[in-house]
Amino acid sequence: MSEESNEKAKSQRELLRGKVGELPHMKQHQLNNGWELYTNAEFSLWDNDHNYLIVDEELDTVFAFYFKEDVIKVKKSHWDLEFTFNMKKNHIKVFRMPEDE
Repeated sequence: MSEESNEKAKSQRELLRGKVGELPHMKQHQLNNGWELYTNAEFSLWDNDHNYLIVDEELDTVFAFYFKEDVIKVKKSHWDLEFTFNMKKNHIKVFRMPEDE
């Protein structure tokens, strides 16, 4: 990896570590089991009996998951997404990095 790409990746990670309220491209969803989900603002969340779908602005499913006891099962993840699970905070982040203009 070049030094320039290392710096770009580092700055993107630092941006994501900030608070969601400071990130205009992110929004928060409260899940039925007390967990919080953070996604890109253009994504929508669909819930069907604790099976969750995240769809993009073209209504394509980009991420699908569900909870089974103490486990989070990911059924589908689109290739350009990043996601993290924070078990201590009960947070899930599913996002697509904003493209540089």
